[in-house]
Amino acid sequence: MSIKYTEREENFIKENCGTLSDTEISKALGRSLYSVKSKRNEMGLSKNGITRQCSLEAINNTDAIIKIYSKNGEIFETVIDVEDLEKCSKFNWFANKKNDYIYVYSFINKKTTGLHRFVLNMTDRRIDVDHIDGDSLNNKKSNLRKSTKQENQQNRLKPNKNN
Repeated sequence: MSIKYTEREENFIKENCGTLSDTEISKALGRSLYSVKSKRNEMGLSKNGITRQCSLEAINNTDAIIKIYSKNGEIFETVIDVEDLEKCSKFNWFANKKNDYIYVYSFINKKTTGLHRFVLNMTDRRIDVDHIDGDSLNNKKSNLRKSTKQENQQNRLKPNKNN
């Protein structure tokens, strides 16, 4: 569901989301904070004003990649199963660095959802999803498993494959 904003309001969000907080933008536009956050996410903008852009493509019969382009020119690539390409293509994915790992997320049903959880259809937040090889950009189902927090933490002791 698209939130109706005027072109002037959209431009104001685009020009100011890197310098003003969502609260300040909502006050300036006379909109609710929830509405501004939702619109910013819908526009593919992060809080710091970085435009979120990505492209998806099959690279062979089994693998596909999502390329994520950051505003500062960095390109991150994450691997998924080609069978997940269609469902992943419905969303705009972005990268976020967390504890020296790079994770891929999108906004799905008004919630930030990790790609690793999305491809496993894991909605229960009490269950972790572990990257078996320690590479948080390898989001193929064969590299993901449901785990407890303790099991996931033990796997983090492996060297980070993203550095």
